[in-house]
Formats: sequence, structure tokens, C-alpha cells
Amino acid sequence: MKVADRWLEWVGVAYIVLVLTLSLNVVRSGWSGWAPGIEALSEDRGATGLAIAGWAGAAVLLTAAWRGGLSALQWWIVASVAAWTVTPAISMVMHGSLQDARLWSVAFASVGVAAAGALVTADALRLMMYGLGWFFGWGSVLAGVSCLATGWPNVLGEGTDRYGGWLSVFGLELGDVRYLNGLTAGRIFVGMTCAVLLVYSVRTMLARSTPRWMWVMPIGLVLAAVWSFARVGWYSVTAGLIAALLPWERIKSWFLSSALLAATLVPLALLLALGSEWMPDSTTRWRFDLWDEYLADSAMLGPFGIGPQNPPDWVRGHAHQQFLESQATGGWLAIAGLVAFLVLGAIAVRAAAHTDNRAGIAVLFAAVAIFQIDVITFAPTFANLNNAFVLVVVVVVSTAGLPSLLGSQCPERVIVSP
Repeated sequence: MKVADRWLEWVGVAYIVLVLTLSLNVVRSGWSGWAPGIEALSEDRGATGLAIAGWAGAAVLLTAAWRGGLSALQWWIVASVAAWTVTPAISMVMHGSLQDARLWSVAFASVGVAAAGALVTADALRLMMYGLGWFFGWGSVLAGVSCLATGWPNVLGEGTDRYGGWLSVFGLELGDVRYLNGLTAGRIFVGMTCAVLLVYSVRTMLARSTPRWMWVMPIGLVLAAVWSFARVGWYSVTAGLIAALLPWERIKSWFLSSALLAATLVPLALLLALGSEWMPDSTTRWRFDLWDEYLADSAMLGPFGIGPQNPPDWVRGHAHQQFLESQATGGWLAIAGLVAFLVLGAIAVRAAAHTDNRAGIAVLFAAVAIFQIDVITFAPTFANLNNAFVLVVVVVVSTAGLPSLLGSQCPERVIVSP
């Protein structure tokens, strides 16, 4: 492997790990009160940590512009992430509110994540994702087992017969079952994070000679996702792995882009065509009713949406659908950025399909599966960037720098594979 400026990779990896560490600080705040800075982090909902990530993100972006040697496609993807994530802060200002400075920190941190991903080569990305897979998979599972045995760390939610009822289908009569929050801010985050790591790892490991013991890592991700009882995680794993079986490299990029966009909008299309009354599952029905509340607000279709501080339902906190959330919090520019990210991402992962065994395609389909019923961008009720957002952006923008895409545009960062 020939790479000039190897230290750039370390800058990218270090920043990505820094951003992911913010979620660990939130988790640790529930375990103990003595760790430095944890009390403040809880009280201001992550403002200090996000501010550090924001300033560091700006430094990473400048470093990428100075020495990164990014391809044109990578810069366009970074720009799409900026349009997608900076606009909620702009919308907040346009609605006459400056009360949540965290949104500016998130804007810089999100663009910094994209720039950091562009600095990470395929080999470094693979090793980082494998390491994160061990940590968030088996790390969450072992923490859950320890909580059951000793009561510490507190990574399990309260017992409920709802999940016990699900397991009874398989003949397991366990009564109340506690769900796994693991080493994330909650069970939904476990599902999202493990889904992205799992589909990437499985598709990548199948493409190369992988020691048998390494397959223990995806098992941990599966166990963590299942124990979280987060259906969004289960669904994302299924969608990502099935989609990655299809030979997208033989199909035009516009078809892959269209498939990603259409998949994201399927639930909204069902809502507009059928309403929510036909939905037998109460959890899904309340999402449909929530989307009705958003769509009923005429201000939603304005150029700046309704702003990040004005969700119609404060209990649920955000739209639970990525397109609705982006339109609500950032308006037209946020939607344009999201669409551009999916289209440009489709171009990148399709071109690299032969190189990475469609791992990038798997990640994008896992992401749009999340988009259907939840969000991965920042909401005012959060205290850190969503791990799934960080991982999806990093995989896509790093994949856009693979040799099959760069050709001779950037020979100093080309990876020479045997």
C-alpha cells in the first residue's frame, strides 16, 4: 500500500473516534457521577462536548483542504452533508431564535465527520469498522450480561412483557424482559449502530480471506441488535444484506439512486394513499399519526421548514422519518442536501462495488431503512451526534476515494491491492 501523508489517516480516524466517544460520555453519566465533566455534560445536554467536536471538525476540514487530496466526488459529498446538516442552524436563525448554540456545533462536527471520512483509506476504514464492531457488539452484550449478574453497569432498560410476548412466539416464556441499551444512548441507537456495522463487516469479510475467529465479531453485533428489541435495527440489517446481494454494478447509477430515494419514501406514500387506520401495529400507527401532524402544518413546506425548535409533538421529539425531519428542521436546502447525499453516495458505492463486495451499497440501504421510520441527524433532545450518522457518512465518503473511482486523479493516495 502506497499512501503519502500517512498521518492524515490518523487525523481522520482520531476525529471519528472522538465524535463517537461523545455518546460514551452520555452513557457513562448514567453509571457514575464522579467522572470529570460528566455532570456538566448531562446538565447542558452535551453542549460542551459538541462544541469541542465542532471546533475540532473545523480543523479537520481545513486539514483535508490543505493536504487531503480529495477527489471531486468526495468534495461534492462533503458539500451535500453540509447542506443536509448545517441548514437546521440556519433555519433556527431565520425563525428568529438563537437559543440552541449546539446546532452550530453539530453543523461543524457533521461536516468534519465527512472530511475525516475522506481522509480514511479503505484499509484504515475496514480496521476501524471491525474494531467498532467488536466494541459496540460484544461490548454491549457483555455489559448487559454484567448488568444482569451484578447490577452494574446500568445498560438495561426496565422489564416489559411486550418483549416477552415477542419471544413467546419462539416458545420462550420469560415474562418481563429487559432490553439492551448497551454502550450507546439507548436501545434504538444500539439497533442503528449495530446494523450499519454488521452489514459493512459481513459484506467486507466475505470479499477477502478472513480468519474464522473474526466471524465471532458479527455474532456479537447480531446479539446486541436482537437484545435491543429495536425493530429499526433488525429491519436495517435485513434490508442492507439483501440489497447487497443484487448486482448493482451492472445497472445504471440512476437506477440505484432512484431505488434508494423510493425506498425512503415508501412509508409516506402509504400514509398518503391509505392513512393510518389500516395499520394493526400501534407503534407504527403512532408514527403515521405523527407524520400527519407534520404534514398538516402548512409552514412545513416553507423554504426553512418549521425550524428545529418547533416539533408538533414534543413527547416524541422529532419526526421519526428522515425526509420529514430534514424538511421540518432545515427546509428546502436540507432536503436538497439529503437527496444529493443519496445520489452521490449511490454513484460512489456502485463504482466501488467490485472493490468492496458491495459493502457501501449495504450501508446505504441500511441507512434508508432507518430513514423510513427514524432519523440519524441531530435533534434538540439529543446530546451527541448519532453513531449511525457518523458511520454512514464515513463509509460513503471513504468509498468515494477508492482506486476504482480515483484513477489517476490522486495517485499519491491510491491503494495498490495485490
